[in-house]
Amino acid sequence: MNNKFYGIGVGVGDPEEITLKAINILKKLDVVVLPEAKKMRVV
Repeated sequence: MNNKFYGIGVGVGDPEEITLKAINILKKLDVVVLPEAKKMRVV
């Protein structure tokens, strides 16, 4: 079995900041795990 773990940073969440290399890795994955987004409170 050949398992790999990739950690991909996406900055502040702007989709234009993700690298081409990260996009290519994401396209090959069977499973993607990500944290739940925090809800922002407007004051």
